[in-house]
Amino acid sequence: MPRPLAGALFAGLLLPAVAQADCPSPYTLDALLEDLGTVEAAMRTGDDPNAVKGATQIENGIVCMTEPMRRPIVGKTYRAMGAGLVIGGQEERGTKWLRTAAEVEPTFEFGLEDLPAEHPVRAAYAAAKSSSSGEETVLSATWAGEGYIDGRKLDEPKAKEDRLHLVQLVPEGGGIQSWIVTGSELPSAALVMTVADGGKGEKPPKGEKPPKPPKPPKGEKPPKGEEPVAAAKPPKPSRNQPTATTGLGEVQQGTRNRPPEKTPLMIGGGLIALGGGGVLYYLASSNVQDFKNEQVDSDIVQSSWRDARLFTIASMSVFAVGAGTFTWGVILDGSGTPAPAVQFRF
Repeated sequence: MPRPLAGALFAGLLLPAVAQADCPSPYTLDALLEDLGTVEAAMRTGDDPNAVKGATQIENGIVCMTEPMRRPIVGKTYRAMGAGLVIGGQEERGTKWLRTAAEVEPTFEFGLEDLPAEHPVRAAYAAAKSSSSGEETVLSATWAGEGYIDGRKLDEPKAKEDRLHLVQLVPEGGGIQSWIVTGSELPSAALVMTVADGGKGEKPPKGEKPPKPPKPPKGEKPPKGEEPVAAAKPPKPSRNQPTATTGLGEVQQGTRNRPPEKTPLMIGGGLIALGGGGVLYYLASSNVQDFKNEQVDSDIVQSSWRDARLFTIASMSVFAVGAGTFTWGVILDGSGTPAPAVQFRF
């Protein structure tokens, strides 16, 4: 094994634990992009030592980031780490990163511009991609702040098994903490565990007995429970008083509202119809009778017949007007369009 490659593997075995325990310096987004470029260029040219070195620097650095991982570059980052670790001989760990990368970007395929046709990373990535599916394991806990897994903010802690994940927590007081975990083995420092009561309730302290219920006075029987009391029937509404509804499903009873002007109009209309019509009809009848009793010339006859017809028509008109006073009217029901109507009610 060449010395540069052996040195890179030795650094890869030592640096991750040191980086997660204590970050010597923050790992910025610019540093991450620079290391990504190094690994991708080394893979294209077959420079295995630099590919391993860059992958190790990325894995050590992402736990020291000053901000949550950006989701759009998660797949690229995990592929670079996985490929570098596979090249360096850590095939199992590298495959776990490649499996997570395939979960994040399931449509990605290495092209000839990314890897030589016979590169061993191709077979490792194909195997990881075929096993990248699966259900997420949801933990019975809540985040101790804002929780991120693989650059995705989650409401509840959950992750898929058999792969590596970057877990990040942003506490309420600020700052950020990061961990690399396997499957759903999330760090306890990032979680607040929830314990179900099971519905048993709280037990009294040991040595204390719960108080007994008081006994009823002598001669009285203990109550067997309250008997249902029949609900009182609502009072029957008055005909002249409207009934207001108080809830859904109640029936509203319509009431008759008699306007104050109705009675005098009915009486006046009746008097006009009977009195005026009767007087005019009497005059018409007397004119006809006078005509029958006397012999007059043709002009007087024509005049008398004309007067009789006029009195008759007038009497019928007065009667119609009087009757219409208390039978005909206009309906104003609030719809906006008045409508004539006739109604016989007393």
